[in-house]
Parts: sequence; structure tokens; C-alpha cells
Amino acid sequence: MCFSELTVGTTGDCDFAVFTNRSFMKIYLIEVKGAEFDLVNNPTKKGATFNAKFLEGIDQIIRRKQYSESNSLSYRDEVHRIRATVEAGSQVYNSLLCERGSLMVDKTKPVDVVGVVIGGRHNPSLQHVEDEKRAAWQKSLGFPIELMSWDSFLTRIK
Repeated sequence: MCFSELTVGTTGDCDFAVFTNRSFMKIYLIEVKGAEFDLVNNPTKKGATFNAKFLEGIDQIIRRKQYSESNSLSYRDEVHRIRATVEAGSQVYNSLLCERGSLMVDKTKPVDVVGVVIGGRHNPSLQHVEDEKRAAWQKSLGFPIELMSWDSFLTRIK
């Protein structure tokens, strides 16, 4: 099932969320930024960084993930309440229930949260810089996060 503008505790609304899996629930929290900017700034200098708009998306995911971990029991209860409400036929957070209906997840098991940030444009000549930045962020965060330009996202879904 998927949602738009899903509230995540006190961290605000996540652009999109997808609840999935069997047995334990996996939640993809997705932040979407525009495509009007290059993914990486200052690519020829030592201090190459992700664009500020993309960094904002990463920060939003970090805050939502931290909230889900520091409030794990209440967060788990809340997302299972939302799931059950949608499975019962009500719509919340612009929800869409997939054709199979119920996720058949165990509400007593931990919830796995994965972050996704999509934004900016890929520059093929800077592939190595983008890859290095992406790998460094993913390693430093210590939790699953997908960091994609619009180009890489569109390539992935083709």
C-alpha cells in the first residue's frame, strides 16, 4: 500500500511512503526533490557536495528514521493502525491499497524502515564523484537509504 504526505511523528510529512512485505512490515519513506539542479556541486574541487536541495531530502529521511527508532513501539503501533485502517476500506494519507489487499504482516514484529531520496540530475562525466558521495553517505548513516538522481530513478524503473 502507498501513501502521500504521510505524517511521521513530530518530523513532518514524508512525500511518499510504501508499506510492503510479509511477516514483518517494511516501510519505504520517500522524499522527492526537483530535477532542476545537478546532483553534485563543485565537482572539480576537493569539496564536492550534494546539492543543498538533495541534502535537505537526506536530512528529512534521517530525522524520520531517527524518530522511528527512538519511538519504535509507538511508531510500530501507529503504522499498523494506519495499515489496518486502509485494509478495512478507509482512506488515509491519500492511500492506495494494492490489488492483493492485506499485507499479512505480524504487528508484534519490528518494522524495517528504508529511506529513499530522489532528486537532481546525473552528470555522466561525474559518475565517479556521484558514486563516491553516495557510498560515503550510505556508509556513514548506518541504515538502508537509496540516494538517486532522477536519471538513475528513471533508469531503474524502465
